Amino acid sequence: LHSFPTRRSSDLPEVKYSVSTYHQLSLNNPTASVQRGVVLAGPQFLLPLEVSARFGPIRVDAEAGYWFTNRNVPQSWIRGAIVGHEFTPRTETYFEIYDQQDANRVGGAHKQRQATLGLGGRHALNKSNSLLLLFMGGRSFQKVVSGNSQPGWIAYVGLQLLLGPNR
Repeated sequence: LHSFPTRRSSDLPEVKYSVSTYHQLSLNNPTASVQRGVVLAGPQFLLPLEVSARFGPIRVDAEAGYWFTNRNVPQSWIRGAIVGHEFTPRTETYFEIYDQQDANRVGGAHKQRQATLGLGGRHALNKSNSLLLLFMGGRSFQKVVSGNSQPGWIAYVGLQLLLGPNR
């Protein structure tokens, strides 16, 4: 009989995963912001489901959700995925693809859809990794909006404060 070396479980990369949701309620202040096109008529409620997995230094997240809105704003589906790498315990970079598409038509208008690609990341600003700088920039690669077929650019910079036990 020949014996073949077996792979120990400690030799395999550790895989961690989680499933979560993060409900969002958007209420608008009663000013002329809706008429100026700054915000959509509220209220709106997002109900997403997110799945995350970590394979060593690689992280993969996927989400899908539904925006429940009022009669003046089309309800819509969202879908997205990110793949990232942790360069250090304090710095991560991500590639993102995101899509939002109307689920219904309001007032006979065409359904709208926008899909974007982005590159971003997070960097801890303190030693306890509880204050993070978030950043992202990207561009739409598919945009179906009545009267406007130009690509849209997106970007954000923000701060994230993590409270509670260390992750």
